[in-house]
Amino acid sequence: MKNWAKGCKLCKKGAKLVLFVSGTCDAGCYYCPLSENRRKDKPYANERPIPNDSDLFLEADRMDARGASITGGEPLLSMEKTTHYIKILKQQYNNFHIHLYTYGTHINTSNLNDLESAGLDELRLHSGFQNLGLARKYSFDLGVEIPIIPGENQLSNYEVLFKQLENKIDFLNLNELEFSPTNTQELLNRGFENKNDTSHAALGSEQLAKKLIPIADQYNLNPHYCSSQFKDATQFRNRLIRTANNIHKPYEKVTRDGLLLKGAITPPRNTKLPAFRKKLLRQFSLSPSYLEIDPEKRRLETSERIARRIAKNSKYKVAIIQEFPTSDRYEPEVEPI
Repeated sequence: MKNWAKGCKLCKKGAKLVLFVSGTCDAGCYYCPLSENRRKDKPYANERPIPNDSDLFLEADRMDARGASITGGEPLLSMEKTTHYIKILKQQYNNFHIHLYTYGTHINTSNLNDLESAGLDELRLHSGFQNLGLARKYSFDLGVEIPIIPGENQLSNYEVLFKQLENKIDFLNLNELEFSPTNTQELLNRGFENKNDTSHAALGSEQLAKKLIPIADQYNLNPHYCSSQFKDATQFRNRLIRTANNIHKPYEKVTRDGLLLKGAITPPRNTKLPAFRKKLLRQFSLSPSYLEIDPEKRRLETSERIARRIAKNSKYKVAIIQEFPTSDRYEPEVEPI
């Protein structure tokens, strides 16, 4: 990992906040994986909408972020918001590393000056490589990050590109091509297939990337291959673990995948939660810190052990749940008991 870009090192640890500036984009990439609900001019920090700067800081604090990756959409189409976020994050946190993804076609002197003045640490181009010479003049690290499109003639095409990139960038990231709900039909129309039944990756992308690594090394491009599995099983999982360890309550157990394991007791209809909590505290001789009201989901929460005890000795509606430590609090697993 010693030759990885600094932004990648922090991503691997789950320490990078994903700052989605806007879904606005004019690139029209057929393989774009962006979901429909993100294709709007609305900012997010990880899964959290951020109508206010305080919401951005809240999400950064929850995961104890050490940096942010700015993405979209095309962040350079929203320069006022993009530079604002860079500035306030740099002011709020010490040694906070920020990298930004751009399609590259909107790189110009004005935008680059603004990004440098705001404090950007790392710029990653997806295309627009004719602008590398201009971007190279600035203080931030410069890299190229591209998906690896499998195909018979692609090896030579990438080698031509690598030769053009020689001595112009600090690092090269090769990403495994992935299927998503919004790009699946486009990929299928072009003859791409899933790697296997359990993967979102495209067949042949990984094999080509591994052939390209030594070629990129020949041009001193400092290459790194990022697989679909690595993004899910390492980057995202580590972010969940980092957040869960930072925010979990006394009765919540952090699973090995970074989910919050706990019990939930749903009161009878028309029951007031404070009165129901007081009743359970007295009935089962519970510590107040181990039985809390969840007004959002209209239930009481406690530990798995206590929930099983309550279920065994009452007729209340009880479940063991696993919940993502994200702002949407998605529950992938609910076990009624």
